[in-house]
Amino acid sequence: MPEELQQELRKPGGVLENEPSAAEKEKEKRKRSDGKKFIIWKDEKTKQLFLGEVKEEKRGRVTVQHYGSYGKGALRDRLYRPAVRRKGERAVMFTNNTKKYGAVEPDLFEVEREDIVIEDAEVEKNGRLELAKLMKYDTYDTVRKENVPTGATVLDMLVVDTLKMKAGGEREFKARAVARGDQDPRQGVETATCGCPPDSVRFVLLAALASPNYGKNSIASVDCQNAYLQAKLKSRVPVYVRPPPSHLDRKAGLLWRLKKALYGLKDAGRAFEDHLWEVLRKLDWELSLLSGVFWKKKGEKVVGLLSQYVDDLIIVSLEGDTQEMVQEIAKEVYCKEPEVLGRYVGSDYEVLSDGRI
Repeated sequence: MPEELQQELRKPGGVLENEPSAAEKEKEKRKRSDGKKFIIWKDEKTKQLFLGEVKEEKRGRVTVQHYGSYGKGALRDRLYRPAVRRKGERAVMFTNNTKKYGAVEPDLFEVEREDIVIEDAEVEKNGRLELAKLMKYDTYDTVRKENVPTGATVLDMLVVDTLKMKAGGEREFKARAVARGDQDPRQGVETATCGCPPDSVRFVLLAALASPNYGKNSIASVDCQNAYLQAKLKSRVPVYVRPPPSHLDRKAGLLWRLKKALYGLKDAGRAFEDHLWEVLRKLDWELSLLSGVFWKKKGEKVVGLLSQYVDDLIIVSLEGDTQEMVQEIAKEVYCKEPEVLGRYVGSDYEVLSDGRI
């Protein structure tokens, strides 16, 4: 709407007399978001959206605090990254010095929305829910500082905010409680995990398609929920963390002695893999000769295959239906509801109506 028309309509008796001005709306936005300004930009190559907090705008240069991507994938640490906005274009371009952080990002992003307001109450709620999970999974014991041995490993904690997309396409803000693994001085810690290369995944899917019993329920994609918190921390030395600054235990001078593999610890991934493999062996799954692939036998006959990549599983029944296999695993490991095969180990899969993948 032209500025002249807006001014006319804001005069006494005009239809916009009580309508806040753009400047007033902007001020209210800043107030509700604690003075923060956010942008969302889109990577056209991967179709992912990224959330950033604008830290500084000067001469066309925008310094963005990167909050992470939504969708399945590794959580990213908060990093300050400079970005340049092209004049006349709704885009953000990262400069080459992002590479010093190990960032692998496409060059050009289309800005989807600007001035995203994240309500403080929403952020606080997500943080509370995440900390409640730590209690649910019996992640730690509280210890008074004076009872912690001299020289013990004590790490800081972060509650990291991230933006994810739900199945219906809606955006949601989530939080993840993590330990500062970069402060971890422990030596000789087992961190290596098995992994599942794409060729192993293809073998599992080809075996499913080649089975004479193949049907619509022969393949299930299963995500282990809050995976690392299900695994016991098997550290040779106790690991303590300082609760987040806002937590009552922090104010009471307490530390947390970790019992579970909190996200951020250098051995958290290995701890969960050991836990999962122990469960699978208990359920008569055997590690095959293919990296990251298990099989299940009845006598000498292979009746099931399982591909494992961190906390994401593909379960295949060569007898027709995965329901029984999924249920027996879900009794031992907290899992989300099985889904149709989608993104896995960096590739997108689609199961067509005729059963083809």
